[in-house]
Amino acid sequence: MGLQAIEYGRTPFVLITNRFDIFSISSAEASAIISGKVVAWPDGAPIRLVLRPKRDRDTALLASFSPAMSDALQRAYARPGMMIVTTDQESATEIEHRSGSFGTTTLALILSEHRNLQPLAIDGVAPTVKELARGRYPYSKTMYLVMSKDSTANARRFATFIQSARAGTTLTNTGHWIVKKQPHADRASR
Repeated sequence: MGLQAIEYGRTPFVLITNRFDIFSISSAEASAIISGKVVAWPDGAPIRLVLRPKRDRDTALLASFSPAMSDALQRAYARPGMMIVTTDQESATEIEHRSGSFGTTTLALILSEHRNLQPLAIDGVAPTVKELARGRYPYSKTMYLVMSKDSTANARRFATFIQSARAGTTLTNTGHWIVKKQPHADRASR
């Protein structure tokens, strides 16, 4: 296929809730919520966990937080009646509208879609682009623009634009850490 992936930014992968009275969570608390050991917020309101499919990239990323988180996810998927949604937008919508919800998304989605969601600091580190760039916030998703050698002229112009300073300002304002342009040829070329 001759594909080329151009990394245009990274965004914090965040634990979120629709509660704006909670700002931070420890890794241990997050694992306890996901495993089902903790089922209520400190005020007694029920926690409504929203998961992504078991083989989803977001699930793998969440499992990589720690062995305890990986175990917690295994327990969560074994519980009957869990809310599992397919896309980033579905996840954000469910968490935004279900009282007491808890789940994951990216800072870029929250900011670019103006979502009414609270990203939580994890172990005292805020999920910001600044902390990601400093290396203090360790959880992120890398964003790529994928092009083929047969891409249209419009697609090539967009690829040039997305790497421009003008686009960089917009991306930075919507939760992306802009990294140096590094095209990667697709070695698998399936």
